[in-house]
Amino acid sequence: MKKYSSRYKIPPFFRSSKLMGFLLLSLCFLALLFVRFYVDHPVTGDEPHYLLMDYSLVHDHDFNLKNNYQHQDYRQFYPGPLTPKGQVSTQQYNDDSPKFYSIHGIGIPVLVLPGYIIAKQTGVAVEMTLLATGVVWLTWLWALKLTKNNKLSMLTAAFLAGCLFFNSLAGYIYPDLIIAGITIASLLIALFYFERPRYQLLFGLLLGIMVFVHFKTMTLAGPLFCILLYKLWRKQHRLPWPTIIIGVAFLAAFFLTLHSWYGLWNPAHIYSSDISLKASPLHTIPAMLFDSARGFLVFNPVLLLIFVGLAPWFKQRREALIAAVLVVAPSIFLLSTFNLWNGGYAPTGRYVMDFVPIFMPAAAFALSVLRARWQQSIIVLLAVVTLFVTVASASLKPSYLDPGAYRSRSALFAGIEKHTNIGFDRLLPSYSKDTTLDDRRGNLKVALGMFMLLSLAVYGYYLSRPLKPIKQ
Repeated sequence: MKKYSSRYKIPPFFRSSKLMGFLLLSLCFLALLFVRFYVDHPVTGDEPHYLLMDYSLVHDHDFNLKNNYQHQDYRQFYPGPLTPKGQVSTQQYNDDSPKFYSIHGIGIPVLVLPGYIIAKQTGVAVEMTLLATGVVWLTWLWALKLTKNNKLSMLTAAFLAGCLFFNSLAGYIYPDLIIAGITIASLLIALFYFERPRYQLLFGLLLGIMVFVHFKTMTLAGPLFCILLYKLWRKQHRLPWPTIIIGVAFLAAFFLTLHSWYGLWNPAHIYSSDISLKASPLHTIPAMLFDSARGFLVFNPVLLLIFVGLAPWFKQRREALIAAVLVVAPSIFLLSTFNLWNGGYAPTGRYVMDFVPIFMPAAAFALSVLRARWQQSIIVLLAVVTLFVTVASASLKPSYLDPGAYRSRSALFAGIEKHTNIGFDRLLPSYSKDTTLDDRRGNLKVALGMFMLLSLAVYGYYLSRPLKPIKQ
Protein backbone atom coordinates (compact mmCIF):
# COMPACT_ATOMS: atom_id res chain seq x y z
CA MET A 1 0.00 0.00 0.00
CA LYS A 2 1.42 3.37 -1.02
CA LYS A 3 2.07 6.03 1.53
CA TYR A 4 1.06 9.54 0.59
CA SER A 5 1.87 11.31 3.85
CA SER A 6 5.28 12.51 2.63
CA ARG A 7 3.65 14.54 -0.10
CA TYR A 8 2.00 16.72 2.56
CA LYS A 9 5.07 17.34 4.64
CA ILE A 10 6.18 20.94 5.04
CA PRO A 11 9.36 21.51 2.99
CA PRO A 12 12.48 22.08 5.11
CA PHE A 13 12.78 25.57 3.62
CA PHE A 14 9.57 26.62 5.39
CA ARG A 15 10.45 24.79 8.57
CA SER A 16 13.59 26.86 9.06
CA SER A 17 13.44 28.73 12.35
CA LYS A 18 15.37 31.61 10.80
CA LEU A 19 12.91 31.89 7.94
CA MET A 20 9.93 31.76 10.28
CA GLY A 21 11.54 34.42 12.44
CA PHE A 22 12.05 36.62 9.39
CA LEU A 23 8.43 36.12 8.30
CA LEU A 24 7.10 36.97 11.76
CA LEU A 25 9.26 40.08 11.97
CA SER A 26 8.09 41.11 8.51
CA LEU A 27 4.47 40.74 9.64
CA CYS A 28 5.28 42.76 12.76
CA PHE A 29 6.84 45.50 10.63
CA LEU A 30 3.85 45.60 8.28
CA ALA A 31 1.42 45.73 11.20
CA LEU A 32 3.32 48.57 12.89
CA LEU A 33 3.59 50.39 9.57
CA PHE A 34 -0.15 50.03 8.98
CA VAL A 35 -0.93 51.49 12.41
CA ARG A 36 1.58 54.30 11.83
CA PHE A 37 0.03 55.45 8.56
CA TYR A 38 -3.56 54.69 9.57
CA VAL A 39 -3.40 56.89 12.66
CA ASP A 40 -0.95 59.23 10.92
CA HIS A 41 -0.46 61.91 13.54
CA PRO A 42 0.69 65.15 11.94
CA VAL A 43 4.35 66.06 12.31
CA THR A 44 4.37 67.90 15.62
CA GLY A 45 6.13 68.21 18.96
CA ASP A 46 9.88 67.72 18.49
CA GLU A 47 9.49 65.94 15.13
CA PRO A 48 9.61 68.96 12.78
CA HIS A 49 12.82 70.14 14.44
CA TYR A 50 14.45 66.75 13.82
CA LEU A 51 13.30 66.91 10.19
CA LEU A 52 14.67 70.42 9.87
CA MET A 53 18.06 69.13 11.02
CA ASP A 54 17.94 66.56 8.21
CA TYR A 55 16.92 69.29 5.74
CA SER A 56 19.91 71.35 6.82
CA LEU A 57 22.20 68.34 6.51
CA VAL A 58 21.05 67.66 2.94
CA HIS A 59 20.92 71.25 1.67
CA ASP A 60 23.41 73.16 3.84
CA HIS A 61 25.64 70.28 4.95
CA ASP A 62 25.60 71.52 8.55
CA PHE A 63 23.44 71.61 11.70
CA ASN A 64 23.14 75.41 11.90
CA LEU A 65 19.39 75.99 11.68
CA LYS A 66 19.16 79.78 11.86
CA ASN A 67 18.82 80.30 8.12
CA ASN A 68 16.40 77.37 7.91
CA TYR A 69 14.09 78.93 10.51
CA GLN A 70 14.38 82.33 8.82
CA HIS A 71 13.60 80.93 5.36
CA GLN A 72 10.82 78.72 6.78
CA ASP A 73 12.29 75.62 5.19
CA TYR A 74 10.07 73.58 7.51
CA ARG A 75 6.96 74.53 5.51
CA GLN A 76 7.24 71.39 3.36
CA PHE A 77 6.51 69.15 6.36
CA TYR A 78 4.96 71.56 8.92
CA PRO A 79 2.02 73.79 7.89
CA GLY A 80 2.23 76.64 10.40
CA PRO A 81 4.95 78.92 11.76
CA LEU A 82 7.65 77.05 13.65
CA THR A 83 9.46 79.02 16.30
CA PRO A 84 12.98 78.09 17.41
CA LYS A 85 12.15 79.22 20.95
CA GLY A 86 12.62 76.33 23.31
CA GLN A 87 14.28 74.31 20.54
CA VAL A 88 17.67 76.03 20.42
CA SER A 89 20.06 76.81 23.23
CA THR A 90 18.97 79.70 25.44
CA GLN A 91 22.47 81.19 24.99
CA GLN A 92 21.89 81.44 21.22
CA TYR A 93 18.26 82.44 21.00
CA ASN A 94 18.61 86.09 20.00
CA ASP A 95 18.73 87.98 16.72
CA ASP A 96 22.44 88.73 17.01
CA SER A 97 23.48 85.08 17.28
CA PRO A 98 24.98 83.90 13.98
CA LYS A 99 24.03 80.27 14.59
CA PHE A 100 21.13 78.27 15.98
CA TYR A 101 21.91 74.72 17.09
CA SER A 102 19.10 72.45 18.22
CA ILE A 103 18.89 71.28 21.81
CA HIS A 104 18.16 67.80 20.43
CA GLY A 105 20.96 65.34 19.83
CA ILE A 106 22.19 64.83 16.30
CA GLY A 107 22.03 61.04 16.64
CA ILE A 108 18.47 60.66 15.34
CA PRO A 109 18.87 62.96 12.30
CA VAL A 110 22.00 61.05 11.29
CA LEU A 111 20.36 57.65 11.80
CA VAL A 112 17.25 58.52 9.76
CA LEU A 113 19.10 60.47 7.06
CA PRO A 114 18.84 57.59 4.53
CA GLY A 115 15.06 57.53 4.92
CA TYR A 116 14.88 61.31 4.57
CA ILE A 117 16.98 61.29 1.40
CA ILE A 118 14.81 58.58 -0.17
CA ALA A 119 11.33 59.89 0.72
CA LYS A 120 11.64 62.80 3.17
CA GLN A 121 9.32 62.50 6.19
CA THR A 122 7.59 59.41 4.77
CA GLY A 123 10.93 57.67 4.43
CA VAL A 124 11.82 58.68 7.98
CA ALA A 125 8.54 57.22 9.27
CA VAL A 126 9.26 53.92 7.50
CA GLU A 127 12.82 53.83 8.86
CA MET A 128 11.66 54.59 12.40
CA THR A 129 9.11 51.76 12.07
CA LEU A 130 11.91 49.47 10.94
CA LEU A 131 13.93 50.46 14.00
CA ALA A 132 10.91 49.75 16.22
CA THR A 133 10.70 46.29 14.65
CA GLY A 134 14.35 45.86 15.54
CA VAL A 135 13.46 46.57 19.17
CA VAL A 136 10.86 43.78 19.03
CA TRP A 137 13.51 41.40 17.67
CA LEU A 138 16.00 42.42 20.36
CA THR A 139 13.34 41.92 23.02
CA TRP A 140 12.78 38.37 21.73
CA LEU A 141 16.52 37.67 21.68
CA TRP A 142 17.02 39.15 25.16
CA ALA A 143 14.21 36.99 26.58
CA LEU A 144 15.44 33.90 24.70
CA LYS A 145 18.97 34.27 26.06
CA LEU A 146 17.61 34.36 29.59
CA THR A 147 14.77 31.83 29.51
CA LYS A 148 16.05 29.39 26.84
CA ASN A 149 12.41 29.13 25.75
CA ASN A 150 11.64 30.32 22.22
CA LYS A 151 7.85 30.12 22.52
CA LEU A 152 7.70 32.22 25.67
CA SER A 153 10.19 34.69 24.23
CA MET A 154 8.10 35.13 21.11
CA LEU A 155 4.97 35.70 23.19
CA THR A 156 6.83 38.28 25.26
CA ALA A 157 7.95 40.15 22.14
CA ALA A 158 4.38 39.98 20.80
CA PHE A 159 3.04 41.43 24.05
CA LEU A 160 5.39 44.40 23.67
CA ALA A 161 4.51 44.94 20.01
CA GLY A 162 0.80 44.88 20.87
CA CYS A 163 1.01 47.52 23.60
CA LEU A 164 -0.48 50.94 22.97
CA PHE A 165 2.65 52.68 24.28
CA PHE A 166 4.82 50.83 21.77
CA ASN A 167 2.45 51.29 18.83
CA SER A 168 2.01 54.97 19.56
CA LEU A 169 5.76 55.54 19.31
CA ALA A 170 6.64 53.22 16.42
CA GLY A 171 7.27 55.25 13.27
CA TYR A 172 7.46 58.64 14.97
CA ILE A 173 10.64 60.66 15.42
CA TYR A 174 11.43 60.33 19.09
CA PRO A 175 14.54 58.85 20.73
CA ASP A 176 12.97 56.48 23.24
CA LEU A 177 12.65 53.27 21.24
CA ILE A 178 16.16 53.78 19.87
CA ILE A 179 17.47 54.17 23.41
CA ALA A 180 15.67 50.99 24.51
CA GLY A 181 17.02 49.01 21.56
CA ILE A 182 20.61 50.14 22.09
CA THR A 183 20.34 49.37 25.82
CA ILE A 184 19.15 45.81 25.17
CA ALA A 185 21.83 45.22 22.52
CA SER A 186 24.49 46.54 24.89
CA LEU A 187 23.25 44.34 27.74
CA LEU A 188 23.39 41.29 25.47
CA ILE A 189 27.00 42.06 24.57
CA ALA A 190 28.03 42.86 28.15
CA LEU A 191 26.56 39.62 29.51
CA PHE A 192 27.03 37.08 26.71
CA TYR A 193 29.56 38.29 24.12
CA PHE A 194 31.95 40.39 26.19
CA GLU A 195 35.03 38.27 25.39
CA ARG A 196 35.02 38.90 21.63
CA PRO A 197 36.94 42.01 20.45
CA ARG A 198 34.57 42.69 17.55
CA TYR A 199 31.63 42.81 19.96
CA GLN A 200 33.61 45.07 22.26
CA LEU A 201 34.07 47.38 19.28
CA LEU A 202 30.36 47.25 18.52
CA PHE A 203 29.64 47.90 22.20
CA GLY A 204 31.67 51.12 22.14
CA LEU A 205 29.96 52.18 18.92
CA LEU A 206 26.51 51.60 20.40
CA LEU A 207 27.29 53.62 23.53
CA GLY A 208 28.72 56.44 21.43
CA ILE A 209 25.64 56.58 19.21
CA MET A 210 23.37 56.50 22.25
CA VAL A 211 25.04 59.55 23.81
CA PHE A 212 24.59 61.48 20.56
CA VAL A 213 20.91 60.46 20.48
CA HIS A 214 20.38 62.13 23.87
CA PHE A 215 22.87 63.18 26.50
CA LYS A 216 20.67 61.75 29.28
CA THR A 217 21.77 58.29 28.13
CA MET A 218 25.10 58.86 29.87
CA THR A 219 23.27 57.47 32.90
CA LEU A 220 22.87 54.26 30.88
CA ALA A 221 26.25 54.23 29.14
CA GLY A 222 28.25 54.47 32.38
CA PRO A 223 26.72 51.42 34.10
CA LEU A 224 26.77 49.43 30.86
CA PHE A 225 30.51 50.02 30.45
CA CYS A 226 31.15 49.11 34.10
CA ILE A 227 29.33 45.79 33.64
CA LEU A 228 31.36 44.93 30.54
CA LEU A 229 34.57 45.92 32.33
CA TYR A 230 33.68 43.80 35.36
CA LYS A 231 32.75 40.73 33.31
CA LEU A 232 35.88 40.84 31.18
CA TRP A 233 38.25 41.57 34.06
CA ARG A 234 36.78 38.80 36.19
CA LYS A 235 37.05 36.29 33.34
CA GLN A 236 40.32 37.28 31.62
CA HIS A 237 41.96 40.00 33.76
CA ARG A 238 42.19 42.42 30.86
CA LEU A 239 40.56 45.64 29.70
CA PRO A 240 38.11 45.99 26.75
CA TRP A 241 40.44 48.19 24.72
CA PRO A 242 38.27 48.31 21.56
CA THR A 243 35.40 49.66 23.67
CA ILE A 244 37.64 52.13 25.50
CA ILE A 245 39.21 53.51 22.31
CA ILE A 246 36.00 54.03 20.37
CA GLY A 247 34.11 55.15 23.48
CA VAL A 248 36.69 57.81 24.34
CA ALA A 249 36.65 58.99 20.71
CA PHE A 250 32.86 59.41 20.74
CA LEU A 251 32.89 61.06 24.16
CA ALA A 252 35.59 63.53 23.09
CA ALA A 253 33.66 64.32 19.90
CA PHE A 254 30.49 64.90 21.93
CA PHE A 255 32.02 67.38 24.37
CA LEU A 256 34.12 69.15 21.73
CA THR A 257 31.01 69.59 19.60
CA LEU A 258 29.10 70.78 22.64
CA HIS A 259 31.69 73.45 23.40
CA SER A 260 32.13 74.45 19.76
CA TRP A 261 28.40 74.89 19.13
CA TYR A 262 27.11 76.17 22.46
CA GLY A 263 30.21 77.40 24.30
CA LEU A 264 29.35 74.99 27.13
CA TRP A 265 30.80 71.90 28.74
CA ASN A 266 27.68 70.90 30.69
CA PRO A 267 24.95 69.62 28.31
CA ALA A 268 22.22 70.28 30.88
CA HIS A 269 22.81 74.04 30.49
CA ILE A 270 21.53 73.90 26.92
CA TYR A 271 17.97 73.63 28.13
CA SER A 272 15.71 76.43 29.28
CA SER A 273 15.18 77.25 32.95
CA ASP A 274 11.58 75.93 32.93
CA ILE A 275 12.95 72.39 32.67
CA SER A 276 14.17 71.11 36.03
CA LEU A 277 15.00 67.95 37.96
CA LYS A 278 13.17 68.90 41.15
CA ALA A 279 10.08 66.68 41.01
CA SER A 280 9.52 64.06 43.68
CA PRO A 281 9.79 60.36 42.68
CA LEU A 282 7.03 59.67 45.22
CA HIS A 283 4.71 61.58 42.90
CA THR A 284 6.08 60.94 39.42
CA ILE A 285 6.50 57.15 39.66
CA PRO A 286 2.86 56.50 40.67
CA ALA A 287 1.81 58.97 37.97
CA MET A 288 3.74 57.07 35.31
CA LEU A 289 2.21 53.80 36.55
CA PHE A 290 -1.42 54.68 37.23
CA ASP A 291 -2.37 58.09 35.78
CA SER A 292 -5.77 57.81 34.09
CA ALA A 293 -4.49 59.57 30.96
CA ARG A 294 -0.87 58.37 30.67
CA GLY A 295 -0.29 55.52 33.12
CA PHE A 296 1.46 52.70 31.26
CA LEU A 297 -0.18 49.92 33.33
CA VAL A 298 -3.61 51.45 32.75
CA PHE A 299 -3.36 51.14 28.96
CA ASN A 300 -1.12 48.06 28.82
CA PRO A 301 -2.43 45.69 31.52
CA VAL A 302 -0.52 42.71 30.09
CA LEU A 303 2.62 44.40 31.44
CA LEU A 304 1.44 43.47 34.94
CA LEU A 305 3.16 40.15 34.17
CA ILE A 306 6.48 41.94 34.62
CA PHE A 307 5.86 42.23 38.36
CA VAL A 308 4.94 38.54 38.67
CA GLY A 309 8.08 37.53 36.77
CA LEU A 310 10.68 39.52 38.69
CA ALA A 311 11.16 36.89 41.42
CA PRO A 312 11.38 33.94 38.97
CA TRP A 313 13.87 35.95 36.91
CA PHE A 314 15.95 36.60 40.01
CA LYS A 315 15.77 32.95 41.05
CA GLN A 316 16.89 31.61 37.68
CA ARG A 317 19.13 34.33 36.16
CA ARG A 318 19.89 36.73 38.96
CA GLU A 319 23.09 38.14 37.43
CA ALA A 320 21.17 39.35 34.37
CA LEU A 321 18.40 40.92 36.47
CA ILE A 322 20.90 42.66 38.75
CA ALA A 323 22.75 43.95 35.69
CA ALA A 324 19.51 45.25 34.13
CA VAL A 325 18.50 47.00 37.35
CA LEU A 326 21.95 48.56 37.80
CA VAL A 327 21.85 49.85 34.22
CA VAL A 328 18.39 51.42 34.24
CA ALA A 329 18.07 52.50 37.90
CA PRO A 330 19.99 55.80 37.44
CA SER A 331 17.93 56.56 34.32
CA ILE A 332 14.65 55.80 36.09
CA PHE A 333 15.65 57.98 39.03
CA LEU A 334 16.59 60.83 36.68
CA LEU A 335 13.27 60.54 34.88
CA SER A 336 11.38 60.44 38.19
CA THR A 337 12.83 63.84 39.15
CA PHE A 338 12.03 65.39 35.74
CA ASN A 339 9.24 67.94 35.97
CA LEU A 340 8.03 67.03 32.45
CA TRP A 341 7.35 63.43 33.54
CA ASN A 342 4.50 62.95 31.04
CA GLY A 343 6.69 63.30 27.95
CA GLY A 344 5.30 66.63 26.78
CA TYR A 345 3.19 66.96 23.64
CA ALA A 346 4.16 63.57 22.27
CA PRO A 347 2.97 59.95 22.03
CA THR A 348 1.76 58.60 25.35
CA GLY A 349 4.41 56.79 27.34
CA ARG A 350 7.45 57.93 25.38
CA TYR A 351 9.71 58.27 28.45
CA VAL A 352 8.63 54.93 29.93
CA MET A 353 9.60 53.13 26.73
CA ASP A 354 13.25 53.92 27.48
CA PHE A 355 13.35 51.02 29.92
CA VAL A 356 10.16 48.89 29.74
CA PRO A 357 11.56 46.61 26.97
CA ILE A 358 14.57 45.86 29.18
CA PHE A 359 12.24 44.26 31.75
CA MET A 360 10.13 42.30 29.27
CA PRO A 361 11.96 38.99 30.04
CA ALA A 362 10.16 39.15 33.39
CA ALA A 363 6.93 38.59 31.45
CA ALA A 364 8.46 35.46 29.89
CA PHE A 365 9.50 34.19 33.33
CA ALA A 366 5.97 34.90 34.57
CA LEU A 367 4.53 32.83 31.73
CA SER A 368 6.85 29.98 32.68
CA VAL A 369 5.40 29.73 36.21
CA LEU A 370 1.75 30.59 35.53
CA ARG A 371 0.78 27.17 34.22
CA ALA A 372 -2.64 26.51 35.78
CA ARG A 373 -5.61 26.85 33.46
CA TRP A 374 -7.14 29.70 35.47
CA GLN A 375 -3.81 31.54 35.44
CA GLN A 376 -3.49 31.16 31.69
CA SER A 377 -7.06 32.39 31.29
CA ILE A 378 -6.14 35.58 33.15
CA ILE A 379 -3.09 36.00 30.91
CA VAL A 380 -5.27 35.66 27.81
CA LEU A 381 -7.69 38.21 29.28
CA LEU A 382 -4.89 40.71 29.96
CA ALA A 383 -3.54 40.24 26.44
CA VAL A 384 -6.99 40.66 24.86
CA VAL A 385 -7.73 43.80 26.88
CA THR A 386 -4.33 45.24 25.94
CA LEU A 387 -4.95 44.53 22.25
CA PHE A 388 -8.46 46.00 22.50
CA VAL A 389 -7.04 49.20 24.02
CA THR A 390 -4.48 49.43 21.22
CA VAL A 391 -6.99 48.81 18.42
CA ALA A 392 -9.66 51.06 19.94
CA SER A 393 -7.18 53.89 20.50
CA ALA A 394 -5.86 53.57 16.95
CA SER A 395 -9.39 53.65 15.53
CA LEU A 396 -10.11 56.88 17.43
CA LYS A 397 -6.98 58.53 15.99
CA PRO A 398 -6.67 60.73 19.08
CA SER A 399 -4.48 63.81 19.13
CA TYR A 400 -1.65 63.98 21.65
CA LEU A 401 -2.64 64.96 25.16
CA ASP A 402 -1.98 68.54 26.13
CA PRO A 403 0.67 68.43 28.89
CA GLY A 404 -0.28 71.91 29.99
CA ALA A 405 -3.87 71.02 30.76
CA TYR A 406 -4.72 70.49 34.42
CA ARG A 407 -6.86 67.49 33.55
CA SER A 408 -6.21 66.03 30.12
CA ARG A 409 -8.54 63.08 29.59
CA SER A 410 -7.80 60.05 27.41
CA ALA A 411 -9.90 59.88 24.25
CA LEU A 412 -10.30 56.13 24.82
CA PHE A 413 -12.09 56.52 28.17
CA ALA A 414 -14.13 59.42 26.80
CA GLY A 415 -15.24 57.22 23.91
CA ILE A 416 -16.13 54.32 26.22
CA GLU A 417 -18.21 56.61 28.43
CA LYS A 418 -19.99 57.96 25.38
CA HIS A 419 -21.26 54.48 24.50
CA THR A 420 -21.69 53.00 27.99
CA ASN A 421 -22.23 56.02 30.27
CA ILE A 422 -19.50 54.61 32.48
CA GLY A 423 -16.39 56.67 33.15
CA PHE A 424 -13.90 53.95 34.03
CA ASP A 425 -11.09 56.47 34.35
CA ARG A 426 -12.92 58.01 37.33
CA LEU A 427 -11.74 54.96 39.26
CA LEU A 428 -8.11 55.82 38.56
CA PRO A 429 -5.88 58.57 39.98
CA SER A 430 -5.52 61.58 37.76
CA TYR A 431 -2.43 63.78 37.82
CA SER A 432 -1.86 67.29 36.61
CA LYS A 433 1.24 68.44 34.75
CA ASP A 434 3.11 68.95 38.03
CA THR A 435 1.92 65.57 39.39
CA THR A 436 -0.74 67.03 41.66
CA LEU A 437 -3.56 64.60 42.40
CA ASP A 438 -6.82 66.29 41.47
CA ASP A 439 -9.34 64.11 43.30
CA ARG A 440 -9.98 63.56 46.99
CA ARG A 441 -9.44 59.79 46.87
CA GLY A 442 -6.31 59.99 44.75
CA ASN A 443 -3.96 58.86 47.51
CA LEU A 444 -6.17 55.88 48.28
CA LYS A 445 -6.24 54.86 44.61
CA VAL A 446 -2.44 55.09 44.43
CA ALA A 447 -2.07 53.06 47.62
CA LEU A 448 -4.34 50.34 46.23
CA GLY A 449 -2.36 50.29 43.00
CA MET A 450 0.97 49.93 44.79
CA PHE A 451 -0.51 47.21 47.01
CA MET A 452 -1.60 45.32 43.89
CA LEU A 453 1.90 45.48 42.39
CA LEU A 454 3.47 44.35 45.67
CA SER A 455 1.01 41.46 45.83
CA LEU A 456 1.89 40.39 42.30
CA ALA A 457 5.60 40.47 43.15
CA VAL A 458 5.02 38.39 46.30
CA TYR A 459 2.92 35.93 44.33
CA GLY A 460 5.74 35.63 41.81
CA TYR A 461 8.12 34.91 44.68
CA TYR A 462 5.78 32.19 45.96
CA LEU A 463 5.68 30.56 42.51
CA SER A 464 9.46 30.77 42.10
CA ARG A 465 10.38 28.86 45.25
CA PRO A 466 10.78 25.41 43.63
CA LEU A 467 12.66 26.76 40.59
CA LYS A 468 16.29 25.95 39.89
CA PRO A 469 18.71 28.39 38.21
CA ILE A 470 18.94 28.01 34.42
CA LYS A 471 22.33 26.73 33.33
CA GLN A 472 24.51 29.33 31.62
